[in-house]
Amino acid sequence: MDVWDRDRDRENTYVDFWYHDDRGWHQGRRLVTGGHGTFRFSYSARGGFDGYKFRIGEGLVGHYDWSDYGRRSW
Repeated sequence: MDVWDRDRDRENTYVDFWYHDDRGWHQGRRLVTGGHGTFRFSYSARGGFDGYKFRIGEGLVGHYDWSDYGRRSW
């Protein structure tokens, strides 16, 4: 996933990545960039991994403007 923050407002862009397995939803990682970031995710189906969701936000720490979740399950 490539993420850019080009508006020069001194706020960062955040990506929350969640994954789903046999035990439910878990937050995998929160990633941040102030410019351009390339993020890669790798999870194994061996642990029951069967879906993920992510959202993108912008703002300062603790004050984010979040998008809706993008989801993928199988």
